[in-house]
Amino acid sequence: MRPLHLLPWLGLPLAGCVTSTTTVGAAQTEAALLAVIPAEGAWVVEDEDSFIGSVVRFADQEATDEFIFMVRNPWDQDVGMIDHLGRCWKRIPHAEDAWLSTGTVLEGVRQLLDSGDGTRMTEIPVPQLEARTRAERARLPGGIGG
Repeated sequence: MRPLHLLPWLGLPLAGCVTSTTTVGAAQTEAALLAVIPAEGAWVVEDEDSFIGSVVRFADQEATDEFIFMVRNPWDQDVGMIDHLGRCWKRIPHAEDAWLSTGTVLEGVRQLLDSGDGTRMTEIPVPQLEARTRAERARLPGGIGG
């Protein structure tokens, strides 16, 4: 018996596969401005005697009343920010940041780093922050960084 009577049915799965291509022009970048905002403050965050992260304050030189605190985990990854109004935002990869609360910087840092009442922030000069966090990462389990 020949399966020729099945031949028309073999084309049905292919008929459902339709593709289309859409071409979108490049974004207009003539008016785009790139601004570098220098760090103007840095803190090491510790919970009791262990290093749990850092905080860096960035402020626009022209709008002195607007600034943000970037909160970083021990591996120097940005986990969230606290703006000049005290709003705490958690960084969510591949999605929009999530608002957690409004309060003090320390309260926001505690939420973002999931730490307790023993959390403290110690100010250090901005140029020393990278060396300090690198040294602390080398002490973490697995010894990454350094």
